[in-house]
Amino acid sequence: TGGGMMTADPKLVPDARVIDRLGFDEAAEYAFHGAEILHAAALAPAKRGGVLVRVLDVNHPEAEGTLIEERSGEHGVVGIAARKRVTRLTLPVPAGGDRSVYTATFFGALADQRIECGPVRIGHDRISVLVAPSANLERAVAALGPRARQESEFALVALIGREANHDAQVGARAQSVLADCGVEIYEAHT
Repeated sequence: TGGGMMTADPKLVPDARVIDRLGFDEAAEYAFHGAEILHAAALAPAKRGGVLVRVLDVNHPEAEGTLIEERSGEHGVVGIAARKRVTRLTLPVPAGGDRSVYTATFFGALADQRIECGPVRIGHDRISVLVAPSANLERAVAALGPRARQESEFALVALIGREANHDAQVGARAQSVLADCGVEIYEAHT
């Protein structure tokens, strides 16, 4: 092991490798999408101050680890992050309903309960968001009323990298791999 941030969770991907360099934004995306090695908010002061961060493994202090800097210089996907046990929360928007009011109500209830949102999908007939487990989720659902629905047992998988979201071929290949494994895909964006 190289003792730093890995291209994937080594418990799930045995041949995951250490990432030599990451930009602050990519490191924060890893943290947001489930990497437990650091918290996204811990990077903010270092980024503001222009301080380089090196992530090391206490079990391998001699290893170089991962250098986190302003920009990694790498383009494309550098790794994959996943968060298990995610809940999809959905609020239907009735035909003719003012979607702006429903959107404000939906996110207001989540904000009131300090629930951090993941990917959001807003369609003509519903608003949905993926959220991490929270003790306050039931209160948010109650505040939204009986039309709100929550579905558990989702997972959030994210390709991490600079401009990775602009590479349609990579995204299509990732979806193909998941589909081949029998994973039903719910796309958060429309």
